[in-house]
Amino acid sequence: MSERKATISLRVNRELSQRTSYNNAEVQCILAVLKPQCSKEAQVAASTYFRKISLRAQIRPSTYADFIVSSVLECLKITSIVDVRLNLTWALTNFACGEHEDTDRIIRMVLRLLYLINNSLVVSFTSRPTYEEASLTSSHVGGDQGDGLNVLLSILTKSSGEVRDQAVWTFGNIAADCDDCRRATRNSGILEHLLNHLERYDELSLQSIRLAVWCLVNTIRGGYNSTLLTINITWRYVQVLHILMNRYTSDIELIGNSIWCLAHIANDGPPYDQIEAIRLEPNLINNLLGFLHHSDYRILRGALRSVGNIITGSDIQTETLLAVGVVPILAELAQHSDSTISREALWVMSNIAAGPVAHIDVLFTARGVADMIASNCNSLETRKRKEASWVVVNSMMGGSSHLVEWLLVGGFGVSLREILEHQDDSRLVRRVLVAMKALLNARNPPLRFLPALLRHIKFENIISQLRPSLEKNLVAREACDFLIRVLKKPEDDQPEIENEHRPVFIELK
Repeated sequence: MSERKATISLRVNRELSQRTSYNNAEVQCILAVLKPQCSKEAQVAASTYFRKISLRAQIRPSTYADFIVSSVLECLKITSIVDVRLNLTWALTNFACGEHEDTDRIIRMVLRLLYLINNSLVVSFTSRPTYEEASLTSSHVGGDQGDGLNVLLSILTKSSGEVRDQAVWTFGNIAADCDDCRRATRNSGILEHLLNHLERYDELSLQSIRLAVWCLVNTIRGGYNSTLLTINITWRYVQVLHILMNRYTSDIELIGNSIWCLAHIANDGPPYDQIEAIRLEPNLINNLLGFLHHSDYRILRGALRSVGNIITGSDIQTETLLAVGVVPILAELAQHSDSTISREALWVMSNIAAGPVAHIDVLFTARGVADMIASNCNSLETRKRKEASWVVVNSMMGGSSHLVEWLLVGGFGVSLREILEHQDDSRLVRRVLVAMKALLNARNPPLRFLPALLRHIKFENIISQLRPSLEKNLVAREACDFLIRVLKKPEDDQPEIENEHRPVFIELK
């Protein structure tokens, strides 16, 4: 009877690529083949069935998870067949990729299963943990020493080959599920062990390297603070990721995940030590700029995010990118056909414009930047228009008086009025009003034309209409009141706009 069931399960496995569901009777039939009285070949075939169907079946895994796992656990208490262990672990790891509400349940089962099938190979515990100790609870925590993540970490550190890779894979799935799972994964200590693992890249298969970098990018997604990892570990991560990018230049998946790891590392705050590790890694900045021309979308986005996060760092770190010519590349990407790419490029440029005068000068002396920004300020896409508007407003706040004059008489005064008309972002509205108040208060001779310009473009009409909506915003309201008072003064008190103030080399549309 066992051989007949083996034949059935093998036939079913061949048909799985065309299957989209499975049923209770079928599952129970295949589970019966996992019993020890069946041949090794039959058990392997049955376990392969569960591995494949967990990947392909388009149903909620919790429908059958309870009796599948209970049956599997009974089988694994007595089986010593390595392929059966691996296939069933793999199946449950696939289930952990499912819907969030299922994943929480399945993760608990996966961790218990991993403990049962691997503890004799990887580590001796002084006492066997209970089910609750060897699992993630419904709140995804696991802070006790005997919890499921520590059990899984023991498997990762004490095993090798496919079992170790499966543990890495499970960690990656858990980290990808939700923010709570990601935090628990980070706090488990896996990051130090993943680093030691990756630094032995000469001993690893390409698949193991890919898996480890994929697990890393899921675990550090969104960035991390210096309390999680020492700066020395961060430096080592940057070095090994750069080595892997240079070593496997044609591996799109590995390069993409490595670059996104760097982007998350660069998601840093003062004193920007993590960004500094990237900046000082030889030739890494130049390589990141090269990836801004890459044809693969994910690599391009990862490189752009990395560059953007570096530019949010210190002035010296921003200047490193400005010195190697990042602005013309950003200007090109800001006109990219993909709106996500163009928006992010404009976001990066707005952060350059938020820097010191020298950075803003570099931004606007690049050929075509002013026209490109003006064009995007008129975009029909709200989010793109908003990012371009931030470039303009930040430049008005921090630029030199000559640059501000150059921008205003070149057409950006109209852009400021349109920002107030669109009201895409309340912070942006406040920033425009405060910037105009600061410029009118400056009493700088090159800007004496500003009141006449603002009257000419009907700025007073817009701020008068805007005033009632600013009652709860004290800073914006005071700036608005100041502008209304200034612009109501007789025009004879203010100089007229002269033609020579318009830069003839700006062709704004």
